Amino acid sequence: MYYLGIDASGAYARLCGLDTDMRIIGKHTGLCFGEKGAELKRDGFKKLLSEFNRMTNTVLNDCLGLCFGVGLHMDKKRPAMESFFEDLALPFRVHIADEAALMLCAQFKQKDGVALFCGQNSWGVSYGSQDGRFEAGNFGPVLDDGLSAYGLGKSAIRAALLAFDGCAEKTALVDLIPAHYKLSDINAVKNAINKKNIDNKSVCALVSVINEAAAAGDAAARNIQTRAARYFCDLSVALSKKAQLEKIDIVVAGSVFSNGSFLHLIFCFYLHPLQSSLP
Repeated sequence: MYYLGIDASGAYARLCGLDTDMRIIGKHTGLCFGEKGAELKRDGFKKLLSEFNRMTNTVLNDCLGLCFGVGLHMDKKRPAMESFFEDLALPFRVHIADEAALMLCAQFKQKDGVALFCGQNSWGVSYGSQDGRFEAGNFGPVLDDGLSAYGLGKSAIRAALLAFDGCAEKTALVDLIPAHYKLSDINAVKNAINKKNIDNKSVCALVSVINEAAAAGDAAARNIQTRAARYFCDLSVALSKKAQLEKIDIVVAGSVFSNGSFLHLIFCFYLHPLQSSLP
């Protein structure tokens, strides 16, 4: 017997199974949303579950329940998701949950606070003592301009191109980015992106390259991280004001926070003396 938890806040759904003692029995990731990331696809979701069952030697009838975590626009998405799971007729109960509330309750044993997410997109959610839920951010990949994993990747490529042309300071990104993609030079990277041979997810992966350069003292890489960190500090304060929080308890999630140690340090510095939790 086991339980399932699914993180559905990003482009990919991430599944985790736990036994009745809350020990992890397996994890899996799959694409079960439509092209615009808003609509669940029946075939994709069933494939995600069947692949997990095959990997862990389990069956659906032994599942005791599913917690399905939703990121942005919780109230708008709930009716469509309830209808989706009702039509799917799974042999267990499905609980649709707000991921921000889950994170805050897990960390602070209460829902009041701020939850920040930074992966392919970036946004924040806050809860106040009056059970108000507030959202901010979520500009999308075109407008976020360095405030998400995709935006950070674009900023790194832009910094490398400007340096290569002699229009900006020298940066190790000029050599690190082509090496990451196994291309000859930064102009080859530019051409590959414009021809759509490098997709958005691959641009997001440049966060690790930025971290490498920043850790080695590269000024351009550090500036990219610092700008993003300042934004998340401003976002934290704005969300706390919307929720009328007397103090800011913060939890963070997403590939940028989990992989960016230098960004963590800057974020802590700018938030001081605000209370934060950076797992």
